[in-house]
Amino acid sequence: MNNILFFLLPKAMCAYLDEESTIRQAIEKMEAAGYSSIPILNRRGEYRGTLTEGDLLWALKYLCFMDMRQAELHRISEISRRKDNVPVRVTTSMHDLIDRASTQNFVPVVDDKDAFIGIVTRRSIIQYCKQTLFPEDRAEHPGFAFPDNGTNLRILPQWPMWASATAKKDRFISN
Repeated sequence: MNNILFFLLPKAMCAYLDEESTIRQAIEKMEAAGYSSIPILNRRGEYRGTLTEGDLLWALKYLCFMDMRQAELHRISEISRRKDNVPVRVTTSMHDLIDRASTQNFVPVVDDKDAFIGIVTRRSIIQYCKQTLFPEDRAEHPGFAFPDNGTNLRILPQWPMWASATAKKDRFISN
Protein backbone atom coordinates (compact mmCIF):
# COMPACT_ATOMS: atom_id res chain seq x y z
CA MET A 1 0.00 0.00 0.00
CA ASN A 2 1.80 3.11 -1.21
CA ASN A 3 -1.01 5.58 -1.78
CA ILE A 4 -2.09 7.83 1.07
CA LEU A 5 -5.34 8.59 -0.76
CA PHE A 6 -6.49 5.16 0.43
CA PHE A 7 -6.62 6.62 3.95
CA LEU A 8 -7.93 10.09 3.06
CA LEU A 9 -11.10 11.39 4.66
CA PRO A 10 -12.12 14.03 2.08
CA LYS A 11 -12.65 17.67 3.02
CA ALA A 12 -16.38 17.30 2.34
CA MET A 13 -16.59 14.76 5.18
CA CYS A 14 -14.29 16.59 7.63
CA ALA A 15 -15.17 19.13 10.26
CA TYR A 16 -12.97 22.20 9.99
CA LEU A 17 -12.98 25.86 10.99
CA ASP A 18 -12.58 29.05 9.03
CA GLU A 19 -9.78 31.14 10.52
CA GLU A 20 -12.32 33.93 11.13
CA SER A 21 -14.56 31.68 13.27
CA THR A 22 -15.40 32.82 16.77
CA ILE A 23 -14.36 30.86 19.84
CA ARG A 24 -18.00 29.94 20.40
CA GLN A 25 -18.30 28.56 16.85
CA ALA A 26 -15.13 26.55 17.40
CA ILE A 27 -16.40 25.05 20.64
CA GLU A 28 -19.75 24.16 19.11
CA LYS A 29 -18.26 22.63 15.97
CA MET A 30 -15.73 20.56 17.94
CA GLU A 31 -18.46 19.34 20.27
CA ALA A 32 -20.79 18.40 17.40
CA ALA A 33 -18.01 16.59 15.52
CA GLY A 34 -16.61 14.90 18.62
CA TYR A 35 -13.10 16.06 17.73
CA SER A 36 -10.41 16.98 20.24
CA SER A 37 -8.58 18.94 17.54
CA ILE A 38 -9.75 20.43 14.28
CA PRO A 39 -8.12 21.89 11.14
CA ILE A 40 -8.24 25.64 10.51
CA LEU A 41 -8.58 26.87 6.91
CA ASN A 42 -8.44 30.33 5.39
CA ARG A 43 -11.06 31.66 2.95
CA ARG A 44 -9.17 30.19 -0.01
CA GLY A 45 -9.37 26.72 1.56
CA GLU A 46 -5.69 26.57 2.47
CA TYR A 47 -4.67 24.78 5.67
CA ARG A 48 -3.58 27.27 8.34
CA GLY A 49 -3.20 25.20 11.48
CA THR A 50 -4.88 23.07 14.13
CA LEU A 51 -7.03 24.17 17.05
CA THR A 52 -7.13 21.83 20.05
CA GLU A 53 -9.32 21.58 23.13
CA GLY A 54 -6.27 22.58 25.16
CA ASP A 55 -5.82 25.73 23.08
CA LEU A 56 -9.45 26.64 23.80
CA LEU A 57 -9.08 25.92 27.49
CA TRP A 58 -6.03 28.18 27.82
CA ALA A 59 -7.81 30.89 25.81
CA LEU A 60 -10.78 30.75 28.17
CA LYS A 61 -8.42 31.10 31.12
CA TYR A 62 -6.42 34.01 29.73
CA LEU A 63 -9.39 35.86 28.23
CA CYS A 64 -11.19 35.44 31.58
CA PHE A 65 -14.71 34.71 30.44
CA MET A 66 -17.18 32.05 31.43
CA ASP A 67 -20.19 33.31 29.48
CA MET A 68 -20.59 31.87 25.98
CA ARG A 69 -21.85 35.25 24.76
CA GLN A 70 -18.37 36.64 25.45
CA ALA A 71 -16.90 33.81 23.35
CA GLU A 72 -18.75 35.27 20.35
CA LEU A 73 -16.65 38.42 20.62
CA HIS A 74 -13.29 36.72 20.11
CA ARG A 75 -11.94 35.02 16.98
CA ILE A 76 -9.88 31.85 16.99
CA SER A 77 -7.15 33.85 15.27
CA GLU A 78 -6.62 35.54 18.67
CA ILE A 79 -5.75 32.22 20.29
CA SER A 80 -2.14 31.15 20.52
CA ARG A 81 -1.90 27.52 19.47
CA ARG A 82 0.44 25.10 21.18
CA LYS A 83 1.21 23.02 18.11
CA ASP A 84 -0.10 22.82 14.55
CA ASN A 85 -0.38 19.47 12.83
CA VAL A 86 2.11 19.47 9.98
CA PRO A 87 0.40 18.80 6.62
CA VAL A 88 1.57 16.39 3.95
CA ARG A 89 1.10 16.33 0.19
CA VAL A 90 -0.65 13.54 -1.68
CA THR A 91 2.72 12.37 -2.95
CA THR A 92 4.08 11.84 0.57
CA SER A 93 5.46 8.38 1.23
CA MET A 94 3.69 5.99 3.57
CA HIS A 95 6.79 6.02 5.76
CA ASP A 96 6.55 9.80 6.22
CA LEU A 97 2.77 9.60 6.74
CA ILE A 98 3.15 7.02 9.52
CA ASP A 99 5.94 9.09 11.06
CA ARG A 100 3.67 12.16 11.18
CA ALA A 101 0.67 10.15 12.44
CA SER A 102 2.74 8.86 15.34
CA THR A 103 2.81 12.38 16.83
CA GLN A 104 -0.52 13.78 15.54
CA ASN A 105 -4.02 12.34 15.88
CA PHE A 106 -4.69 13.40 12.30
CA VAL A 107 -2.51 14.43 9.40
CA PRO A 108 -3.84 17.22 7.15
CA VAL A 109 -3.39 16.57 3.42
CA VAL A 110 -2.90 19.43 0.95
CA ASP A 111 -2.54 19.58 -2.82
CA ASP A 112 0.24 21.28 -4.81
CA LYS A 113 -1.37 24.70 -4.28
CA ASP A 114 -1.62 24.16 -0.50
CA ALA A 115 -5.39 23.70 -0.70
CA PHE A 116 -6.71 21.45 2.06
CA ILE A 117 -8.16 18.25 0.58
CA GLY A 118 -8.79 16.20 3.73
CA ILE A 119 -7.22 14.38 6.64
CA VAL A 120 -5.71 11.01 7.39
CA THR A 121 -6.51 9.88 10.92
CA ARG A 122 -4.16 7.88 13.05
CA ARG A 123 -7.06 5.51 13.69
CA SER A 124 -7.43 4.69 9.98
CA ILE A 125 -3.73 3.81 9.73
CA ILE A 126 -3.84 1.68 12.87
CA GLN A 127 -6.97 -0.14 11.67
CA TYR A 128 -5.34 -0.85 8.30
CA CYS A 129 -2.22 -2.19 10.03
CA LYS A 130 -4.34 -4.27 12.37
CA GLN A 131 -6.33 -5.83 9.55
CA THR A 132 -3.16 -6.42 7.54
CA LEU A 133 -1.21 -7.95 10.43
CA PHE A 134 -4.13 -9.82 12.02
CA PRO A 135 -6.55 -10.87 9.27
CA GLU A 136 -8.18 -13.35 11.64
CA ASP A 137 -9.59 -10.39 13.62
CA ARG A 138 -11.78 -9.30 10.69
CA ALA A 139 -14.47 -11.83 11.57
CA GLU A 140 -14.36 -10.87 15.26
CA HIS A 141 -14.73 -7.12 14.63
CA PRO A 142 -17.22 -6.61 11.81
CA GLY A 143 -17.61 -2.91 12.65
CA PHE A 144 -14.72 -2.00 10.39
CA ALA A 145 -15.16 -2.17 6.64
CA PHE A 146 -12.74 -1.34 3.87
CA PRO A 147 -13.92 -0.59 0.32
CA ASP A 148 -12.66 -2.73 -2.51
CA ASN A 149 -11.97 0.15 -4.91
CA GLY A 150 -8.80 1.12 -3.04
CA THR A 151 -9.46 4.86 -3.09
CA ASN A 152 -10.87 5.61 0.35
CA LEU A 153 -10.81 4.04 3.76
CA ARG A 154 -14.02 4.14 5.74
CA ILE A 155 -14.22 3.03 9.33
CA LEU A 156 -17.73 2.30 10.50
CA PRO A 157 -17.81 2.45 14.30
CA GLN A 158 -20.14 0.16 16.18
CA TRP A 159 -19.95 1.75 19.63
CA PRO A 160 -23.03 2.62 21.70
CA MET A 161 -22.05 6.29 21.78
CA TRP A 162 -22.85 6.48 18.08
CA ALA A 163 -26.33 5.12 18.57
CA SER A 164 -27.29 7.98 20.87
CA ALA A 165 -25.49 10.84 19.12
CA THR A 166 -27.94 12.14 16.55
CA ALA A 167 -25.47 14.70 15.25
CA LYS A 168 -23.03 11.91 14.44
CA LYS A 169 -25.34 9.20 13.14
CA ASP A 170 -24.39 9.78 9.51
CA ARG A 171 -20.66 10.16 10.06
CA PHE A 172 -18.32 7.47 8.85
CA ILE A 173 -15.31 8.18 10.97
CA SER A 174 -14.37 9.82 14.20
CA ASN A 175 -11.13 11.24 15.38
